[in-house]
Amino acid sequence: MARSRARFKRSNLMKNNCIFIFVLLVFSLHLAAFTKAVWVTSWDLTSREKIDQLIKDCKDNDIDQILAEIRYRGDALYFPNRKDSTFANREPRSYLLADSDNFDPLAYLIKKAKNTGIEIHAWITVFVVTPRKIELLSEDHLYFLHPEWFTSDFNGKRMDPDSYEGAYLDPGVPEVHLHLLNLIMDIIRNYQLDGIHFDYIRYPDISFGYNKIARTYYQFEYKYRDSDNWQLWKENQVSNF
Repeated sequence: MARSRARFKRSNLMKNNCIFIFVLLVFSLHLAAFTKAVWVTSWDLTSREKIDQLIKDCKDNDIDQILAEIRYRGDALYFPNRKDSTFANREPRSYLLADSDNFDPLAYLIKKAKNTGIEIHAWITVFVVTPRKIELLSEDHLYFLHPEWFTSDFNGKRMDPDSYEGAYLDPGVPEVHLHLLNLIMDIIRNYQLDGIHFDYIRYPDISFGYNKIARTYYQFEYKYRDSDNWQLWKENQVSNF
């Protein structure tokens, strides 16, 4: 009986040790997968000197992932259709960059990060596409080319850029989805990225979404139209995108 109890205790001890070792292994794997990342705004990507300093700071602080904001407000801190023009992308050069400078912030950032172990992810603002000051935008910006794509309030008034973070495209407009997908695929085709980071992939708030085109699609898709179905439809526009 005593030997039996001893064997039972040794068996439990071995079992507990195995569980403890397994937990340590899982914890170690978790630590090994830990990532130190940093968001980098468009303003910090506007020159070679800023990017050089960025890479140095990341190396000095063991940061291994940069989320670089290369689309700020419906504009480009990269070259649209740089080599491969399979996906049409006509977004204008960002007003944050000098017009006369043939500088490609995204290409330069990727080049500088090569062989450093630092991943480069493209941080893209999605549905908000203007700053508050419209006078900063060029004539070929979406705000002027496609006013019909922007979200509206209940009275059908186009969103004022001076409110919130700027004016939003309406997720309920199919042409908006196509435009955004084209520019995202264009970036992926032309740059060796480690990932894509989406921001502002939503409506401004519950009081917007009454774009005329969007309402037409909603009325076509829903026979019974009430507040619950309206909100569900809006949610689906973002989810489907």
